Amino acid sequence: MNDPRSAILLVGGSDSSGLAGVQADLATLRTFGWRGCTAITALTAQTPDSIIRIEPASLDQMEAEVRAAFVGSKILAIKTGMLFDADHVRILARLFSELVDGIPFVLDPVIRSTSGRLLLDAQGIAILKQELAGFATLITPNIPELQILAGGNGNTSFEAKALALAESFECSILLKGGHAGTAILEDLLVSKEGHIHSFRHNRLKIENPVLLRGTGCRLGSAIAVGLAEGLSTLQATTRAIDWLQKELSPIHKG
Repeated sequence: MNDPRSAILLVGGSDSSGLAGVQADLATLRTFGWRGCTAITALTAQTPDSIIRIEPASLDQMEAEVRAAFVGSKILAIKTGMLFDADHVRILARLFSELVDGIPFVLDPVIRSTSGRLLLDAQGIAILKQELAGFATLITPNIPELQILAGGNGNTSFEAKALALAESFECSILLKGGHAGTAILEDLLVSKEGHIHSFRHNRLKIENPVLLRGTGCRLGSAIAVGLAEGLSTLQATTRAIDWLQKELSPIHKG
């Protein structure tokens, strides 16, 4: 990043524990030497393993923060996380229609927390699909999120669901395979043209599972960095997955 005005816009929830949300996003950007501008959708009071309280940011405040980012910085990529509800999603989509023209956008469809707390309601999911997903360069669901976004026949394979979403939203889909419960994890990158690239790696045995919190946030932010730097979606995703695996390796036991 040579231009000091260059930045990546991060839209999501504030995690008071510092392990996920915009705090994890900002830490990731700093690792790659990038500055992040933030627009907060909700404030959360969290311990490392539970959410105690969530308070939504006012719609006016979130809108002002998004607009401030575009006024004060040269936004080269966008990454979203927890969007809280339909009203926040709808306003964000309206802002993107006005402000975003060809800027790479990584949409992490955060629906539930690691502890199981609902972070986006059904109406919010519907508005995300109808009004926001069309702006995305890449959407990064885990397996439960893919099932919710894709719906339909429960017997349909994950790969088929990812292909259908890529075609429907006209963007790439990165299906994160961590919830599969297998010894070998497989992430699938599906392009809107239907090309599939598989990333396979051994499941790391993490002694403290709390340390796995925020991995989706970090991965999405690392991909956004690559896109901001002009990498292709495949190149940015490959680099981000390799980086995250190395980040997790020091806490790998056995």
